[in-house]
Amino acid sequence: MRFMLKLNAESIRIPKEAREAVLRHETVIISSHEHPILALVNVDDIQGKGGLDQVGKPFGAIVNELANIALPDLEYFEDLKNINCLQEQSPLNPWE
Repeated sequence: MRFMLKLNAESIRIPKEAREAVLRHETVIISSHEHPILALVNVDDIQGKGGLDQVGKPFGAIVNELANIALPDLEYFEDLKNINCLQEQSPLNPWE
């Protein structure tokens, strides 16, 4: 499950050019030792994409989805058994 930390803007120092870029809907990448570690994005750009408004699904919705999953047909299991019969037996020690 994804968790989100919410901070007030006053508690961290964001350079003016970064704030302005985010207001223009540009993604700001923050790096440390030449490696990207953080992205600042405009909150409007992540609404409806798993962002602030969509952290997960209600438990009841998940249960309903699982209850409606189609089961494999009986031929599937027979096909799987036939495929397994075609495979060579695995060695006892896979490193040999």
